[in-house]
Amino acid sequence: MSFTVDANMTADIMSLIMTFIIMLNVRPRENISSPDRRLYFYSAAACSIGIILDLIALALKDVYMENVWQWSFVTDTLYFIFTPAAAAMWLFFVDYKVYEDSSRIRKNAVLYSLPFLLNLALCIVNTFKPVYFSMSADNVYSREKYIFINFGIAYLYVIAATA
Repeated sequence: MSFTVDANMTADIMSLIMTFIIMLNVRPRENISSPDRRLYFYSAAACSIGIILDLIALALKDVYMENVWQWSFVTDTLYFIFTPAAAAMWLFFVDYKVYEDSSRIRKNAVLYSLPFLLNLALCIVNTFKPVYFSMSADNVYSREKYIFINFGIAYLYVIAATA
């Protein structure tokens, strides 16, 4: 078994370091209980989890051992869940920074969560019928027909946050 660090892993590691620095600067120096600091911290934490999952997926892609495809499948499924989660948390953060109204966040929470819940449901469906991706017994990842939905949901959140 060989292990190489490629350009994607290097980019992930650099992104993870920068995200951790951001999280350390937001942490309880003063008051993380303020909604904007908490939402910003959660957004950075979701990004960090996604980056870590991507690193694990990249590390597992060249491993050829019995049943490693199952670990790859779980890692990729979690990655697909966290991709729009970070963007959703960013939308909550931006909404709060623009309107500075916690009740508005609570009022819009269900609406803002619907795309994420759709993605979560499709990730669950993907474990039984590949809609986003599939993984062969030889640990070969393949994108499936509806992968654009996962990417689209993440971009939808980013666009909504900038609108």
